[in-house]
Amino acid sequence: MAYNMQMISVAADDDLNSEVESFRIQHHICTKSEAGAELMRLGLEAAKAHAGAAERR
Repeated sequence: MAYNMQMISVAADDDLNSEVESFRIQHHICTKSEAGAELMRLGLEAAKAHAGAAERR
């Protein structure tokens, strides 16, 4: 299956890099790139849920 993927570059300080690496290891993710993509997905889901909760108030 072919995927149409776009590249996104992210600059991270040592602390953020360490957190991404810890997330990668804890979730058995092969690469830091995949871990970053998963963290972005999770963050976007959380942002949408937060926005939805704010609209319901």
